[in-house]
Parts: sequence; structure tokens; C-alpha cells
Amino acid sequence: MKQIFLTCAALWFSSQALADECASASTQLEMNRCAAAQYQAADKKLNETYQSAIKRAQPPQRELLQKAQVAWIALRDADCA
Repeated sequence: MKQIFLTCAALWFSSQALADECASASTQLEMNRCAAAQYQAADKKLNETYQSAIKRAQPPQRELLQKAQVAWIALRDADCA
């Protein structure tokens, strides 16, 4: 339990440090690093949410969700690349 608490505390403090650095980012390189870190955090949360939805869905809904995800990836890659 103590290990979990220490890990969570370390992650919280590191995220706070990143937030402080990003709030005062003044160069393009710093802004790019902050944007990349924020993207990675959002992508991780999105993937966790998707995996949770897949696990909870019944087979017919799971198949529809997976098809929708494949269609979204194709659209994203075509329009945002």
C-alpha cells in the first residue's frame, strides 16, 4: 500500500511540475514539448476509455464499436496527415 501511495505521489508531483513548466513555456521548443506531453496524456486516457468500453460491451456492440474505430482512424489519417 505504501508503495502505491509513493508512486501516486511521485506521479502527481511530476505532473504538477510539467503543468508549471507548460504555463510558463516561452520558446517554441518548450511549447512543442508541452503539447507532446499533453497529447500523450490524452491519448493514454482515450485508449484506457476505449479498452474499458470494449470490455463492457456485448459482442454485437463490441463489433460496431470496433468498426467505428477503424472508420475513425481512416478518416483521421486521411484528413489530418
